[in-house]
Amino acid sequence: MDIADLHIHTTASDGLLTPTEVVEWAIIKKVRAIGITDHDNVKGINEAIYASLHLNIEIIPGIELNCQYLDEEVHILGYFI
Repeated sequence: MDIADLHIHTTASDGLLTPTEVVEWAIIKKVRAIGITDHDNVKGINEAIYASLHLNIEIIPGIELNCQYLDEEVHILGYFI
């Protein structure tokens, strides 16, 4: 069975790993697709795509937008941006 993780943060926002390290970790864990969804920016996407060029993994470019609705924090995920 193929595994995907569509909600990953890198050091481009509040993640612990760089985009390259995220790709490397996903390969070790045999994940076939990852969504790079940093908070409010897309700075990690190009690095992740570059790191994956010769590997068997799909990078899904995304973002997590933080906003307020009725005094509540809401996180909206967008994919294939």
